[in-house]
Amino acid sequence: MKLFAGQKSLTCLEWKHVSIGDGATVLTPAQADRLCHLAETRARVLKLGPEAVLARRHNHVKAGQVCGVLAAPDVTLEILPKLDIDGAQGRDVLIHMLDVAYDLRIASDGLAGLGTQKLDLLEVTILSFARRLTATLRRGLPRRYLTDADDLSVLRGSLDIKRQFTVNAVRPDRLACRYDELTANTPLNRVVFAAARLLARRTGLAATYTMLNDALDRMEGVGISRDPLREPVSLDRTNTAWHGVYRMARLLLAGASQSARSDAHEGFALLFPMNDLFEKYTANLMHRRYGRAVRRQAKGKAVTKSGLFRMKPDILVDRGYETLIIDTKWKQLDLSDAKAGVSQSDVYQMLAYGHAYGRHDGNTRLMLLYPARDGQGTGIFKNWIVEGSGFGLQIATLDLSARDVAGKGLEGLVGAV
Repeated sequence: MKLFAGQKSLTCLEWKHVSIGDGATVLTPAQADRLCHLAETRARVLKLGPEAVLARRHNHVKAGQVCGVLAAPDVTLEILPKLDIDGAQGRDVLIHMLDVAYDLRIASDGLAGLGTQKLDLLEVTILSFARRLTATLRRGLPRRYLTDADDLSVLRGSLDIKRQFTVNAVRPDRLACRYDELTANTPLNRVVFAAARLLARRTGLAATYTMLNDALDRMEGVGISRDPLREPVSLDRTNTAWHGVYRMARLLLAGASQSARSDAHEGFALLFPMNDLFEKYTANLMHRRYGRAVRRQAKGKAVTKSGLFRMKPDILVDRGYETLIIDTKWKQLDLSDAKAGVSQSDVYQMLAYGHAYGRHDGNTRLMLLYPARDGQGTGIFKNWIVEGSGFGLQIATLDLSARDVAGKGLEGLVGAV
């Protein structure tokens, strides 16, 4: 019996709350306690405050600015982005952001052929992993020659002279052999194997469960890792087909390590702070379009000459003739306001970035980039000149639902390639 099959599944938006009480659409007090304990454990791993993911109140739990899934044995809570869209679209947006930020391809691998079936983010991600693992296994397990040593009755490989005339000096019937053996028990395979074993216990879908168990049967000979996230994996051209599977395996295994260590069955967390995810999504999107011109979190400048108070703008785009400095903000703009709802402290921060990273010839643009609300689209909504510096300060939004945003949408913000 699978651990999470048949559990209660709830969905809420970031900053919203789920009531505590009795019924199918609310949490029982015990379920709220379990989820909040799991959320606090994960918050520590993410180096966030104890209530950054979920805050426990008397009659409800309130979500923070962290999206994803919390799963306990009898309840799953999915937290989706708040973008003035419905739940299904919010899930699509989150999956799209994860695809770009982590190069996962969940949408193409996990959603095709599902029709109208409603799955939460965790099930979609597990299904995507199972499908990709199944397809990749058709090409065969990656194997490597590993050097081994053993005392054998016949020579295999080469003779270990030192061991033969010390340890085996009194055993002339034994030969100290060193030899290379082709094996599937490699660090890469152990990581993927560990993820498949874990997820077979987490999924509530019979089809996914069957796929994962079939994959485990086909990975016979792969050992069980004591600590999969610390395996010395080497990604190269010989195992290119497995790079995507490995990335997903690590992401999902991290969900298990985020759970309370006292009980391996207590829960599973797959969570993403939206400020960080939006920054990584935007940077990767721009890197796909503009290549090496894009730098993420430049670290070369500080407020003081001694290196104190490092300044790390989210994204730098060096266009040769112009430098664009971007700071992403997971907030909603108020375009009816003269300041567009922009924080004054954010403007001061951008000015500091401009003075530190701007061009001497003055061709520098500063941009505060926000997620677009429904109907806003990608574009620049405010275009100011900073008095005394000549810097352009732009307030812009990025449409997260637009699939062509890496093309003309980005060109409207950054410029043509």
